[in-house]
Amino acid sequence: MPGTSTPVRRALMKLALSAREVVDLGPATSAAIVANTLRSARAKRRDERAEVPAGVARAPGRLVATEPVDASDPGVQVAAGGRASVVGGRCRFTEAELEVVFLADDVVRLSWGPAEPPLPWARAHPDVALGAVSVTVERDGSPGGVTVLVSTALRVEVGPDGAVRIFSVAGTLLRHQLPPLRRGSTRTARSLLRRGDRVSGLGEQASPVDLRDTTHRLWNRDPGGAYGPGQDPLYCGIPVLVGLHPDGDVLSLFENPYDATVRIGAADGRPGTTPTAEPTFAGGMLREYGGPGGRPPGGRDPGHRRGPGAQQAGMPAVQRTARRGCRAGVSARRRCRVRLSQVTSRRKVVK
Repeated sequence: MPGTSTPVRRALMKLALSAREVVDLGPATSAAIVANTLRSARAKRRDERAEVPAGVARAPGRLVATEPVDASDPGVQVAAGGRASVVGGRCRFTEAELEVVFLADDVVRLSWGPAEPPLPWARAHPDVALGAVSVTVERDGSPGGVTVLVSTALRVEVGPDGAVRIFSVAGTLLRHQLPPLRRGSTRTARSLLRRGDRVSGLGEQASPVDLRDTTHRLWNRDPGGAYGPGQDPLYCGIPVLVGLHPDGDVLSLFENPYDATVRIGAADGRPGTTPTAEPTFAGGMLREYGGPGGRPPGGRDPGHRRGPGAQQAGMPAVQRTARRGCRAGVSARRRCRVRLSQVTSRRKVVK
């Protein structure tokens, strides 16, 4: 029957291909491939069992103090604008500490402790002071007051519970971050998605470019053997997310080298629910670089930035990272198709 002959024929073709590969590679190489595949499968099952972190989730708690961050503070590397030397603020909570530093007028860095700061791999020249920045820090002294940090391009509001909202200079809400959660050594950042948000990034992924309603693991490891759609993790994971929205695009780059799981909801999800993007890192500090984005007229590059501080803040390197994060999966599939067509044409010539 035609319905059964096709699957049988495919199975026979796969069997013949496997036998040919074993003969071409040799017994030793074939045995090594099988051993590596089994080892990778065992490691995946072990990681899945250890995925649930121990301990009770702890929020930052209540805001107790706010102080300005000076351009001369160690590790800041930001030039002061004019006579002003304030480039950010430090918010102390009962269970955590948040440092907000403007690397440029339109680029902000959020660092949640307590934790050791990561190696500064996100910046091409971490020891070089960046462009001049001038920031004003205000705090409402009333109970439940909000700490406000304002540059010439962005307005950052830190709530008394640790929630962070980032606005454009026109007052448009670009990003709303819920208070992060800490379970033992794990850290979880939580951001609300705007309705209609399209989310891309995370480097090499066996999934569509739009990552809404998906879960991915970031850990650079070859899965072993062949892989198909939805396989995690792959070997070029990058902790960068780009949110595309008519109100303004937003780029977020997490500077954390630990194993991570990123859960992204559906921006047009169930009524009455607000989806989130939640990266969970196995350890380290929650440090995030963020800022508004833009696309040139007629352009389609979600990693392009036109803000005035893009060049000052060393953002071209972040642009390239974002572009790789958004396009790695597409370019990899394109390369595979080209190579497959080349192999097929060679086989036709041989025959």
